[in-house]
Amino acid sequence: MAKLVEGDEKTAVVVLGHADSTGPADLNREISRKRAGAVAAIFRLSGLKHDRLRIRGLGSDMPRASNEHQEGRALNRRVEMVLAPQPTLLALIAQYSEVPGEPTQVASAEVAKAK
Repeated sequence: MAKLVEGDEKTAVVVLGHADSTGPADLNREISRKRAGAVAAIFRLSGLKHDRLRIRGLGSDMPRASNEHQEGRALNRRVEMVLAPQPTLLALIAQYSEVPGEPTQVASAEVAKAK
């Protein structure tokens, strides 16, 4: 996938890391950020430039399954990749705040620049 995206200069990638709800929220956010960073490293190694790649660690804020059971927690520990046209990248990452309810300062500044 990384090689295909690298060859298409019109496409950008947002890598979203997720975690289950066990442990403190700040630790889950850090784990999810590292999880996204590990996947993003593959895109970087394939040659994808920084202006076409962003990562977000969302912690346990967007579960896919219930965190009450081991199977659900396993499903919630994941990485998702969102492919988007490069011109929409900044607006897209603004949707994925790293602090629930608060846009990140970087995302807010990038959206302002995009307008």
